[in-house]
Amino acid sequence: MTLKYYTDMAGAGYDNKFFQTVQLHDDRSEVETQVINLYPELTYETFEGFGGAVTEAAGYVYLLMNEKQRKQVRETYFAKDQMNYRLVRIHMDSCDFCMDTYWMKKAGRIM
Repeated sequence: MTLKYYTDMAGAGYDNKFFQTVQLHDDRSEVETQVINLYPELTYETFEGFGGAVTEAAGYVYLLMNEKQRKQVRETYFAKDQMNYRLVRIHMDSCDFCMDTYWMKKAGRIM
């Protein structure tokens, strides 16, 4: 069985064009390793968009760029004909990609 995946998210860079084919095989070992159950009448969540994380180090490198490079980064991530990011998250407290180590709770208070 062949599963053909199409996106219906217009403007995501695919515009309802063919996206991926997956070849499914019969279950011969009685272990359901390639089972897809589709129940279109059941919905659990709404897909709001695709995005990524921004760290302090990424912000620092962005600030080192000239305006032409910054524009290219913004367009690559956020333009509808590129990656079409709709969401960006930032971390709370420091992380592996920070310029320094810090934390938001200090002396028993949230800063």
